Parts: sequence; C-alpha cells; structure tokens
Amino acid sequence: MCKVDAALLATADRLALIQQAGTGLEGIDIAAAKQRGIMVCCPTAQAMPIRWRN
Repeated sequence: MCKVDAALLATADRLALIQQAGTGLEGIDIAAAKQRGIMVCCPTAQAMPIRWRN
C-alpha cells in the first residue's frame, strides 16, 4: 500500500481523485485530501459487475 500523506498531497496540484483498490483507506490522509478538495474512494468487490459463466 502506498502512503498518501499531507506532504505528498501538497506536491500534487492537479490531483482530483485518490482511488484505492482493495479494502480500507488507512494509508491515505483523508483530512488533508478533503482540505485540498481531492475526492477519495475505495471501490469494493460488490461494486464491480459480476460476469456469470454458463
């Protein structure tokens, strides 16, 4: 997992979205992202389409 803290976010002036695949957002400073207007999301397996095999 990548650590996304306030110092890293301060250098990313064009960043609009942080998306973490998997579970949890422990490595992301959500408060710092919110302060900079950056959206944070974590899609789950339930949100992905399921393709059934016949």
